[in-house]
Amino acid sequence: DGSFLPFLKGFGHRFNPIVPALCGFNCDGFSFKKVSGVRTDASVTAIVNNKELCSDTGELQLTDYGLSGIPVFQISRFLSMGLYEKADVKVKIDFMPEYSNEKLHNMLTELVEKSNGFKSWIQMLSGLLNSKLSTALLEQTKINPTAIINIDKNDIKKVDLLSTTIKSLIVNVKSYRDYEFAQVCAGGINSEEIDIKTLESKLVPGMFFAGEILDVDGICGGYNLQWAWTSGYIAGLNAGK
Repeated sequence: DGSFLPFLKGFGHRFNPIVPALCGFNCDGFSFKKVSGVRTDASVTAIVNNKELCSDTGELQLTDYGLSGIPVFQISRFLSMGLYEKADVKVKIDFMPEYSNEKLHNMLTELVEKSNGFKSWIQMLSGLLNSKLSTALLEQTKINPTAIINIDKNDIKKVDLLSTTIKSLIVNVKSYRDYEFAQVCAGGINSEEIDIKTLESKLVPGMFFAGEILDVDGICGGYNLQWAWTSGYIAGLNAGK
């Protein structure tokens, strides 16, 4: 919870910025309240100051506050560090990662042609995406979900916009969730000040460190638990000597 940090800083240890990781994020730029509770396979990409840093694919959770779920957790370190540095932080979402841009565009064009004159846009998307998500994506693209499809130049342009929105929706990341919602912290004691073989402080002989207090964190999959056990064993073994 950070309460021990001032004590350690008193010994002269330097800390790399400590931020929540493996957590959700408060976002805007999309109708999140309308899609709250939706879980869907998607690919998410961390964008910090207009630079794409990393991506992951899995079950995305859309919440009333923004984004959560394993793929978001996997890129969370980069989002949190970006927020700490007061950078421009965004997430690009691909709701149909199994389709290329061209394949999705061709499929939507074909569906629009088949639905012309008797199906609405939301009916046309039935079976492709969750209905709440489809409605929100259509509205994001300024398309009336209940409007009957009538092929003309405007509707063809709408296919372009809809395809782009499904494949690359950009949302703004405003803040990370509080520490109580995070599974781990990124950042910690600078590793240059630690003996990597024994995890003993180079500044204070006899003081050993383990777990999250060190600047070590991993993605989901048991890596952080394994680091806790391994570092605890190494620090305890050497302290016991």
